[in-house]
Amino acid sequence: MLRITIDVIPFGDFECAERLGCVDVVNDLSGTEDLGNYLVFLVDSAGEPTELIGEIEGFKRDREFWRLVIEALRIAYE
Repeated sequence: MLRITIDVIPFGDFECAERLGCVDVVNDLSGTEDLGNYLVFLVDSAGEPTELIGEIEGFKRDREFWRLVIEALRIAYE
């Protein structure tokens, strides 16, 4: 699972950080050795997945993880 977390850190002060949101990308275990299938969930302020917002199917596992992150964020905030 990947958890994508976005925080605001005013003036670089981590003690004042404020969470803006999170998205979880969960492997649904239905893929193959070469292709992965993922579920994308919004996460609440307590850190619990709350809403299935989309799926990523046929993601090539040999691609950079950043591409999976970009796809999940595109789904979440389209």
